[in-house]
Amino acid sequence: IDVQDGVVKIVGEEADVKKARALIEKIIADQANPDYEGPEGKRLRGEADAAGRRRDELKAEADVKFQSGDKDAGHKLMAEAKAAGELMHAKNKEAAAAIVKNRNEGKGDAYLDLHGLRTEEALEATNARFDQLETKPEGNSTGLELIPGAGHHSAPGKIALKPACEKLLIERRYKYSDASAGSWVVVVPGKGNKSAAPAHAPAPHSSPEKKSTGPAVGEAPKLKKESTGCCAIM
Repeated sequence: IDVQDGVVKIVGEEADVKKARALIEKIIADQANPDYEGPEGKRLRGEADAAGRRRDELKAEADVKFQSGDKDAGHKLMAEAKAAGELMHAKNKEAAAAIVKNRNEGKGDAYLDLHGLRTEEALEATNARFDQLETKPEGNSTGLELIPGAGHHSAPGKIALKPACEKLLIERRYKYSDASAGSWVVVVPGKGNKSAAPAHAPAPHSSPEKKSTGPAVGEAPKLKKESTGCCAIM
């Protein structure tokens, strides 16, 4: 595979060229429409959205009942709307946890990618990570790679997550520096108690020595395969 001036050239056996082309096309599609949520996060977010729509429908039905004078039916519908709203919040909370796992699992506590989260969810996840890192002993700082994203997929003028995260960093008085257009390296200081050195046990009280009347005891390189069987230019 060779890339020059934005043009990708693939040379090799026909089957290999097809596989490489399919992989590159998938990468391009993922960049245009990234899947930040993962399958579990997407499922839970869908359930939350459905509960939110149901809540709004029930509220509208309740308003009709109240306007017609049927207060009992109106109150009943409002109670159902409240339950649907609570379900929506619970499912969104589960979805946020699933998205954090999808984006960060196996990457350690010095990495936090917030893509796919709503602003309030992202701030909650970030504060939780900061609190966790601050439990480290005083003097032990962590360089956390925090990724709110650059907002490329946000509507014009609607970038909210990155400014909200930066405001949080300022409020916490953390030092941070740009790692890329959509990420920072944040220095999170440890504020926990330093591990105290174990106290030395006092020497045991020695009793006067007794004289013994008995005898003393115990003193190769990887090859690159080239083929010109097939060629694709993208």
